Amino acid sequence: MKSLSPRYNDPLPPNEIAVLVEIGVDAIDIEIFRKSGGYRRILRSNETKIDLQDVLDNVFGRRIVNVRNALRRYGWATDGSGEQSLSGPLYKTIADSHRLMLSLDIEHVGAGGNVAGVKYVVSSAPGPDVRVNQETAKIAVPDLLCRGADDMAALIESWSPLRVARVSDDLRFSDEEFADIPTP
Repeated sequence: MKSLSPRYNDPLPPNEIAVLVEIGVDAIDIEIFRKSGGYRRILRSNETKIDLQDVLDNVFGRRIVNVRNALRRYGWATDGSGEQSLSGPLYKTIADSHRLMLSLDIEHVGAGGNVAGVKYVVSSAPGPDVRVNQETAKIAVPDLLCRGADDMAALIESWSPLRVARVSDDLRFSDEEFADIPTP
């Protein structure tokens, strides 16, 4: 069996290998990521995303489930309707009974609409006392496969209440104050 440890000058960062192993990706698909230069390089080429669409769909299908399960440990839950899906929203109540909603912005590729990437989008959940401009009251956290599911959930959890700020009667996203999401 091939070693999954990083190689000298390996184009696949050790943290990306750890994420792929965490979600159960086999050695053959990890080698495909390695030969492609890692997920960040795959992202730069639509042709590569289409070539690797089946592998990416498998990776993100598992990854989304892992991150959503990790978010549940922080109190995120479905709306109680009993309907659960891979891409259905999760909700969390924060101060003053205000609810946040987590939805997915999924990048699809190929004729079959395979998943090639995902952003976890946190916004204010509409309610009777909340007027929301959905275009400005949100934060999108891209999944670059560089953090474990627990670390990704912790990042989303730590940023979401800070980034969605109350301004007069609206909720607005303050992009000047928080310009970048740190990555390792």
